[in-house]
Amino acid sequence: MDNTKKLMTSVTASALLLGLGATNTHVIAAPVAAWRQGATNEDPAVGEAQKTILEVLKGKKEETAMSLEEILGKEPSLNSDAATKALKKLVHAGSVLKTNKDKYYVRTSSGG
Repeated sequence: MDNTKKLMTSVTASALLLGLGATNTHVIAAPVAAWRQGATNEDPAVGEAQKTILEVLKGKKEETAMSLEEILGKEPSLNSDAATKALKKLVHAGSVLKTNKDKYYVRTSSGG
């Protein structure tokens, strides 16, 4: 019986937090809005670094891949931290591939 009481308490609390009481919608709406805003607002320097890195790596294949240091040497205006974050995002998105020697190249339309 104790488990049933705990279950009903959690269901009731969830219902109130989800706004089923109509007056509590702001309780959940504010954190969700903040999360969405944070998810879409990336550091502008990282976004610019992504564009620059894609331009630098354009046409590069695995054999001609470039390290982060080589990319920074070719484009000195890049901030090292922003470039590192940008490369991680590009690799995660699959736009850029990383070799086992920490060099980067652009994924071709034929898949790599």
